[in-house]
Amino acid sequence: MSADPTDELVRAVARRGLAGPVAILLDAHRPLQPLLAEATTFLAPLLRPLLGPRHADLLRVMSDRTRYALLMERLRAAESGEADAEHR
Repeated sequence: MSADPTDELVRAVARRGLAGPVAILLDAHRPLQPLLAEATTFLAPLLRPLLGPRHADLLRVMSDRTRYALLMERLRAAESGEADAEHR
C-alpha cells in the first residue's frame, strides 16, 4: 500500500483511459459518499479477491471526504493530461 492511496487508484484508472468518466461518476455521487463508504465495507468479501490489497486503499479514499475530493481532482488532472497528449 502506498502512503497516499489516491495515487495508485488514479494511475490504475488513467492507465485504462477512464479518468474522465470516473471523475464525472464520483462527482455525481458526491452526496452519497458516506453511503458509498459503507457499501465498500459491506462488499468487502467480494471486492477483496478482485482488488487484493488495493481494497484497503479504496476503502480509505471512500471513507474520507478530503481524499474523495482529492481523488476527483487528480482524475480530472490525469484526464486533461491525456487530452493534451492526444493533441500533440
